[in-house]
Amino acid sequence: MIELAAEVPLPPPRYPGVAYALARYRARRIVESELRSQGIRVSYVPPRDIIAQAMEYLRNHPELLDQATESVRNDPKLRKIAEREERERLRQWRKLARGGAQPRNRLTQIKNPLAPSINNLADMRKTARRRRC
Repeated sequence: MIELAAEVPLPPPRYPGVAYALARYRARRIVESELRSQGIRVSYVPPRDIIAQAMEYLRNHPELLDQATESVRNDPKLRKIAEREERERLRQWRKLARGGAQPRNRLTQIKNPLAPSINNLADMRKTARRRRC
């Protein structure tokens, strides 16, 4: 039984979104400083290339994410943002568990059957213009 537990991989640790943002920011700054040290002007490099290099740097240096998480724990402002984010995440999970959460997408919003549709409004405006003339 213990052997089976040792073979099961552990999920990666959960980091707050603010820690990911801070780690990406630091990785980007490191990549930019490396470009400058090579004599390349950062303004001449397309941003998508810098971002791709920064993401690759972050994949190769996971300790940067741990450092960012530690910074979030130590900085009161960042810690407050992370706590708010966690409360929002828990609230969304509770809503999903109740079955009351709706996706946050404007295209999937519930339409009110009593409200006139856009086409009906356009037709009503056309008829109102005809009556005035």
